[in-house]
Amino acid sequence: MSTACPLDPLIVARRARRDSAMALVVRCRAVVDAQVGECARIQARLDALEGERVACHERLAVLVAEGAAPVELGRADERSGLLAVRVGEARAELMAAERSLEAARNELADALAAFFRAEAKLDALGQQRQEWLRARVQRRDRVEEAMTDDLVVHRAVNAR
Repeated sequence: MSTACPLDPLIVARRARRDSAMALVVRCRAVVDAQVGECARIQARLDALEGERVACHERLAVLVAEGAAPVELGRADERSGLLAVRVGEARAELMAAERSLEAARNELADALAAFFRAEAKLDALGQQRQEWLRARVQRRDRVEEAMTDDLVVHRAVNAR
């Protein structure tokens, strides 16, 4: 039995609000995933730079132990310095990406909270609709019962 309930337009509006909140959650989750990927990419680059810097230091130590020419020592030291600068830049980039990730996670948490509030409101409204329909059925049943009682009384009176 499909009965128009006065709450139906509000249910449609709340369902649209819930769906919109879910779409926002999906978008925020995609942003978080992208930020996580970016942080992982930067971390991998940082790890590679640090590995290269360690290898450069080891090479410099070997050159010093072998008594290499000052030009070679200077180039290796210069390379180590450049790698140190690139490592610092990568660390700064990683910190910025981590801050962006934290902001994206906060947005996702806010979007999830808004979705759960919208879902709770829609559920509450659905319960109110069910109560309204139950009350309507009970009223109809009482009316039918009263009509049946009146018919029985009427037949009893007229049967005499």
